[in-house]
Amino acid sequence: MAARATLSYDDYTVGWICALPLEMAAVKLMLDVIYLSLPRPPTDQNTYILGNIGDHNIVIACLPSGAYGIVLAVTVAMQLLSSFHSIRFGLMVGIGGGVPNGNADVRLGDIVRTGMLNRPPKVLLTALAILQAYHFTEESRILEFISEV
Repeated sequence: MAARATLSYDDYTVGWICALPLEMAAVKLMLDVIYLSLPRPPTDQNTYILGNIGDHNIVIACLPSGAYGIVLAVTVAMQLLSSFHSIRFGLMVGIGGGVPNGNADVRLGDIVRTGMLNRPPKVLLTALAILQAYHFTEESRILEFISEV
């Protein structure tokens, strides 16, 4: 997908942090549109992929290659927030490479939610309720979406 158009820093409302380049690649494939990069402020060392899914403009950042840890993830997130002032929601989504253990039968493709720092905003929880209701009443299209990626 070719990059097109340029939005401003204030047009982005969702920040998405990935720990691994593989995770960032998967997120990039989920974007409906990819936007051209913005000039990097001198205080921000992140490199971003900018795009949207539906009506949501998303800025995606990844931890530096080969570097891991909570402190580094927080640093990436704080620099993202210092550049993109309109971020309303922040996500850290990944493949969960550290999840398998003897107490849980976790397999490739499973979705594991390990926790959250703060309770999600009500607008996200009401959107989740709609998705859950839809899941109960409609045929799942998850495999179709995965095959497109």
